[in-house]
Amino acid sequence: MKNTWIAVIFCLLSSNATQAVEFNWEVITNLNDVRQIQIVNDSLFLATTGGFVIYPLSGNDFSRFTSERGLSDHTYQCMTRSDKNISILGTLYGSITFYNHTDQTFSEDFSLDGNQIMALDAIEDTLWIASKNMVAVYLFDREEKIFKFRDFFTNFNQNFDSFSDIHYFSGRVWVASNNGLFNAPGNFLRNNLKAAENWEILTDADGLPGNNILSLDSRADTLYVGTGNGLCKYDLQTFRNYGFTPIENIRIKQNNLYMHNSKIIYSFTGSQFQEIYRTTANTITDFDFDGSGDLWVSLSQKGLENSSSGRKIKFNSPIDNTMGHMTLNSRGELWLNAGIFGDQRGIGLSVRRANGVWQNYRYFSGWQATSNTQKAFEDTEGNMWVGTWNGGLIIVTPENKFYHFNNYTNPGKLWICSVAQDDTIIVEPPDSVRHFLSYTVNAPDFLVVTDFMLDQSRQCLWIMTPAVTSREPLVCYQGTAFSDAAFDSSTWQKNGFPDQLRLDGAPAASAAMDIFNNLWIGTDRQGVIYRQENNGTLNWFRFTENDNLKNNSCFAIAGDQDGYVWIGTPSGLNAYLNGNIFDFRED
Repeated sequence: MKNTWIAVIFCLLSSNATQAVEFNWEVITNLNDVRQIQIVNDSLFLATTGGFVIYPLSGNDFSRFTSERGLSDHTYQCMTRSDKNISILGTLYGSITFYNHTDQTFSEDFSLDGNQIMALDAIEDTLWIASKNMVAVYLFDREEKIFKFRDFFTNFNQNFDSFSDIHYFSGRVWVASNNGLFNAPGNFLRNNLKAAENWEILTDADGLPGNNILSLDSRADTLYVGTGNGLCKYDLQTFRNYGFTPIENIRIKQNNLYMHNSKIIYSFTGSQFQEIYRTTANTITDFDFDGSGDLWVSLSQKGLENSSSGRKIKFNSPIDNTMGHMTLNSRGELWLNAGIFGDQRGIGLSVRRANGVWQNYRYFSGWQATSNTQKAFEDTEGNMWVGTWNGGLIIVTPENKFYHFNNYTNPGKLWICSVAQDDTIIVEPPDSVRHFLSYTVNAPDFLVVTDFMLDQSRQCLWIMTPAVTSREPLVCYQGTAFSDAAFDSSTWQKNGFPDQLRLDGAPAASAAMDIFNNLWIGTDRQGVIYRQENNGTLNWFRFTENDNLKNNSCFAIAGDQDGYVWIGTPSGLNAYLNGNIFDFRED
C-alpha cells in the first residue's frame, strides 16, 4: 500500500493436486498510534495510522477496518463526523474514507490522491478539507447519500509550509497554517476561491499571539485559535490572547472549552486555564469525554487511557506500520524490523511470539541508533542476531537475554511493551567489546550492521558492516552460533575487498551464498561482488549496470538450489546464472 508495508500472515487451509489453493489472510497493523478520537453513544471511534477502529466501551471486543476489509489505504491522520451519520477520515496519501454508520458501509474518494490530509470539517452539506498546501471542498449528494468532490484551491496571498487545521465559522472557511491564519468566503459557488485575492490572511501584525497556527474551533460568535504562543479568542473585531503554551487541539464539549498541547489537557473558562490531565513520558494526540464524563486520552504509539479510572486500551500489534525485513525463526516467532536499508527513524524491533502476542522494543536516551533495526537472523542454536544502522549488533538468546556489541560509552534505555507490559530498563555499554567490529568512518560511537549469512562449509557467520573506518566490512565470526567465544576479539575476523575491484570505501550491504558455496555481496551504489573459491585461490568479480544490472545498489540477494543468484535492486530484479545476468523487466 503506497510506500507503507504491512505485515501479512497467512496460513494454508487446503492444498492438493486437484483443487485450488485457498488462503486465509490476516492483515496486521499497529493500531496504537491514534491520531483522532470521537466518542458517540459510549463507543470509541478511532482514526489510527493502522486503520479505523470502533470500540464499544462496555466490553473488550472491537471492530477494526483495514485493507483486509477492502480499503485501499488505512493510514488515517484525521477524522470528523457529519450530521449525515457519516464518519469521514483522511489518510497520509490523500484518499478520503467515508463510513456510513446507518448501513455500516465504506466508500472511498481519490480526488486528492498524493496529498497528505491534515484536517476535515463537515458543515451540513459541505465538507471542507485541508491538505498540507491545498484546500478542497466536497458537497453532499442527497440521492446517492455521499459527499462528492467539487473543487480545490491552491492560490493564496502568503507563503507557508503546511496547513494544520480547517474550520467553518461565520460564513467563512478558516485555515490554520504555520505562517498565519487564512480565511475566505464559505460560499465557493459565488466567490472564486481560486483567485488569491479572495483569501485574507491574519498574522501577529493583526493581533494574533503568533503566526504558527495549530488548531481552530468556534462557539457562538467567537473563533478560538490555538497557536504556538497560546490561545486567541477572535470575535471578528478584536483579538484576545491568553497564555503562552502551544495549543495543539481545541475541543468544545457540551458548550465547555477544552484544549491540549503535547503534555497537558486544559479546560478554559473566562480567561483561566485549568489543568485536568498531565503526562510526562507520553505525547497526547487527542481526547474526548464519554457519557459518564470520563476523560479518554489518546497517546502517541501507546493507545488510550481513561484518566478517571486508569483503564488503558492497547492493541496487540507491531510497533510501527512501516516495516522492513521479516524473519520467522525455529520457535515460530516472527521477528520484524521497523526499517529498511539506511532507515534512521529509530522505531525499533517487533517480535510476534509463538502465542500470537507482539512484544516491541525501542532504545532511547543516547542509544536511539540501536532502534534503527535492519535485519534479524537466527543462528544454529536459536539465538537471534539483529543488525542496526549506527547502533551496532544485538544478540538475543532463546531465553530473551540481550547482548550488545556496539561502541557506546554511556548507558541507554530500552522500552519494552506489549498489551500486558510497559517497562523501561537501563542498558549498560559493552565496554569489553567496543570496536570489535570497527566503527563508522568519522563516528567512533557508531557501527552499521546490515546483513548476516551462515556459511556451513567454513563454519562461520558472515556479517556485513558497511562504511567502517577499517575498510574491512566483511566480518567472519568464527562459529555458527553465539557463545562465550563472542567476547574474544580474535573470533571476529575482519576482511576487506581487493584493490582490483576499485571500490570506494567499504560499501557491503547484503550477503548470500550460492549453491557452490561462493560468497555474493550486494553493495550500496557500487554493484554486486562475487567471490569465487577455486582450489584455495580466491577470485573476485564485480558486476555493475554496465553488466546489465538494473541498479548499482543491491540491498537484497539470495541463492537458490538451481544455481541462480537473485539480485534485488531499487530498480527491480536481476538474476545471475553461468556468467549471465538476466534482467526481469515489466516492460
